[in-house]
Amino acid sequence: MMNRRKLPKTINQKLTVTVASSVDTDELATELWAGDEMLGEIRVGGGQPRLIIYPCQSHEGWNLPLKELLEVLQRAEQIACNHTNEQ
Repeated sequence: MMNRRKLPKTINQKLTVTVASSVDTDELATELWAGDEMLGEIRVGGGQPRLIIYPCQSHEGWNLPLKELLEVLQRAEQIACNHTNEQ
């Protein structure tokens, strides 16, 4: 029998994308937010988008609706890649 971990509480906050830039780099960052907590960011370096995921403040882990997460990731990637192509 497998030992199952208790799932973290589902986060019911709206997932959003915010465009940001860094003062120490020319890269555009698209920040991913779950309510008022930053989930991570997408940066495009060397032509490849990469996802940086931040730890959950509750230390329980992220428990997000997959469809909504995939949609916000796709939107963030499009923003980051479009900005890179304009440069």
